[in-house]
Formats: sequence, C-alpha cells, structure tokens
Amino acid sequence: DEPGPFAGIILMHGSSGSRESLLPLAEDIVHTGAVVLTISGPAARTPGRTWITFTARDRDEQIQLMIDLRRAVDLLTQHEKVDPARIGYVGYSYGAAMGGLLAGIEHRITAYGLMVGDGGLVNHFTDGDQPVGGFETISSASRGAWLTAMEPIEPIYYVGHAAPSSLFFQNGRYDASVSEEDALAYQEAGSEPKRIQWYESGHGLPTEAYMDMVNWLGEQIGIDPSQFRISS
Repeated sequence: DEPGPFAGIILMHGSSGSRESLLPLAEDIVHTGAVVLTISGPAARTPGRTWITFTARDRDEQIQLMIDLRRAVDLLTQHEKVDPARIGYVGYSYGAAMGGLLAGIEHRITAYGLMVGDGGLVNHFTDGDQPVGGFETISSASRGAWLTAMEPIEPIYYVGHAAPSSLFFQNGRYDASVSEEDALAYQEAGSEPKRIQWYESGHGLPTEAYMDMVNWLGEQIGIDPSQFRISS
C-alpha cells in the first residue's frame, strides 16, 4: 500500500477484444507501480456486433474513441495517486493503430507503445488500392463514401505529430494481419523519438515483446520492470 504518486497507463485492445480481455495484462502491469486503466472501444460495448460496418458509423466511432481516450487521460491526470507527468499508453493491433491517431492530438501521454499496428482502417482494408477483408463485398459507391469519410482521420497522418511524446513500435516478421510493408510505413511515419523492434513471430507477439515494452515504459515513465508478473 505505497502512497504514490504512481505512473498511469492506458491499455487499448485489438479489434476482437474489449476492456475485459486486457484485465490479465493490467493485473500483470500494476505490480510495477502503475495505475492501469482499460476501456472498451465503441463497437465492443454492444455484445455480438461487428466492429466494422463500412459506413459513416465507423468514422463516428473512431472519433468517439479519441474523445474517450482523452477522457481517460483526464481521469488519470486528476487521480490523487497518479503523477500527471508519467502517463503511458499501450495498444495492441487496432489499439496500436488508434494509438498513432491519439499520439498526434494528445501530448499529455509521455510514451506510446504500439504493438503490431498499421496505419489505420483505410490501410488495413485496402491492399494496393484494392479492397480486402470484406471491404470488397460492398458497392463501389459505398466504398468511395467510406474512404472519403475515413481517410482524413487515418492514424498514419497523425503519428508523425507525436513529438515530444516517445513511440515504441513492435511488429512480427510473419504477421498475417499486418504486412511488413504496412508496418514499415507506419514506423517510418512516426515522429522522433521512437524505437522500433521486430520479433520472429506472427500477430501474437512473444513474452519477450511484453518484457521489452515494460522495460521501455520503465525508462519513459518510471515504473519498475523487475516487478512485472507475466500470467501463464
């Protein structure tokens, strides 16, 4: 029962997850001396619904997520046991892409950890300008309307404005969800200071990556990596 102040860390899930899926990781990290906050993205708040609609709703929900994440920063910075100068963010997959967008507009966060992210939903659902991942199943007019709505809020255009916040990109060399080309483009777009680490893995990163992330957060926001407990 130490008095603090502690670092604050926001965890953001992937497209198939929710705040509940992050609770084990949150419990692992809290021992390092951090107040950890998890939230569910808008789509994850309705059980059973698809996370992507290829309609204007996707734009509304992406903007709402940025509002929600900034309110999460408000909550942490106003918490009596949190040091407002030591706030971090860790996002996985979809959470890593959205972290790049957040990094361009929210500089109260000192350190952004971006695990297996790409440049955003437009990047994710197009391959050489060809629709993929279900995007090809809707009409060309609907695709054009969706691209027009989503392109201006694509994270790859914002992650270059993260400074002075620090970025840590982690990607797997055999990731079937995020190609090496897309990962490299996202990494290249990020502002300095940044760190980039590749792993011999797929979309699911190994334990080593989590250790690297916690060690980096130790350098950035002063948590104690030696107390990180990895759940089996």
